[in-house]
Amino acid sequence: MVMFYVIRVNIVYIYFAMYCMEFFGSFLRKVSADGYVYFDLLEKIFPLLLVYPFLMVLRNDSQGMLRKAVLAYTVYLFYGAFITFSQGNQEVVFYQLYHELKFILMIVPAMFYFADSLIKEKVIAVFKIILVFSFFVIMVRIFDASLYEILFSNGGHHEKGFIFGGQIDRYVGVFWHPSQLGIFALFSFVVLLSVKSDYLEYRKWFFLCFILILLSVQRLEIFLLFVVVISFYLVKWLNLAASVSKMVDSSYLLLGVVGVVLLILYPGQLIDWLLVDPSPRSIMYAESVHAFIGSSFLGAGWGEVGSHSAADLTDAYIYTDIGDTWWWDEGKYLYDTYWPHIIGETGIIGIFLLVLCIYYLARSQNTFELKIAWAVFVATSLMSSNMQSIFYLLVISMTLLVIRNVNDINKCE
Repeated sequence: MVMFYVIRVNIVYIYFAMYCMEFFGSFLRKVSADGYVYFDLLEKIFPLLLVYPFLMVLRNDSQGMLRKAVLAYTVYLFYGAFITFSQGNQEVVFYQLYHELKFILMIVPAMFYFADSLIKEKVIAVFKIILVFSFFVIMVRIFDASLYEILFSNGGHHEKGFIFGGQIDRYVGVFWHPSQLGIFALFSFVVLLSVKSDYLEYRKWFFLCFILILLSVQRLEIFLLFVVVISFYLVKWLNLAASVSKMVDSSYLLLGVVGVVLLILYPGQLIDWLLVDPSPRSIMYAESVHAFIGSSFLGAGWGEVGSHSAADLTDAYIYTDIGDTWWWDEGKYLYDTYWPHIIGETGIIGIFLLVLCIYYLARSQNTFELKIAWAVFVATSLMSSNMQSIFYLLVISMTLLVIRNVNDINKCE
């Protein structure tokens, strides 16, 4: 028992250290693109630091849900590697495997261990500092854009955001991209809702999170914020925790089945719908459906569409409509998606295995707060590459570690 406590504390501090370094790295990217290159290299070892904690979880998972999730994901990896290797793309296999492993190595320990009160206080303090500093940086950009450009030579994403048919400025705070600010503020909101029963104590922080999400102009995150508020209302005032939790768990399988049925029966209509108002992301989804159909629903293999290997190693996009987008012209955001690479590269089998993994991960969490945090993270994967981004994986990992209490875990003593 003592040994488990020591290991658990050390693991949580490893997560916390990586978490703080990610914020430093995001801020460094604003200050110096050249300096960020060195952090980017360091960041790549973060998932490797969690191999031992990952193995410890598999050993001590008495409920077995996490082991089932890992089994489903392992079969998914073998399937993706097999169909890619059979096409003679050995380099693609090894390159893509690293990016695929980030998800399972970083998430599984965070779904098992928990932070004690001291670490929780430190994490919440970091939340508050970043929220306030982000608001301050945004005010600088609004009221003195020239000073902002002097301070931050690589100041971040400056494309306009689309909302209600118009274009408005998007803000990033201390981060480099609006999605980082939006997701960080959203999960800060979830954490503060989860750890305090007296919501009035944190009302000013809830308001600040809300303002920052609005300023990021991340439409999905704005929508999810209202979903979170409604869900917590149903649980707190209507006592529907069990019902909402079961609904959330079953939704993964239901949506997975509906998605596969639509892909098989109505692929043409899906493509037409995706291209009604084409954007780089919708075009990426449309191309993934083309790959899904072209591979007889079995997947075209890694390196075809939506993956890191497709963007970095192969010339697949030259022959598709993605090659005509500004993403391709500027060499940016080409893996700022997640599900297109599942749909197009691993097909119906990959979709089934990944949805099953996500379902078992959700089942492993035994409180409403943990389930809703995980559901929000999965939902954001529809519009981002968060399941293969170390930044986003650390945000959800620290969220789960902080929300979970000592009495909520599947004990392994």
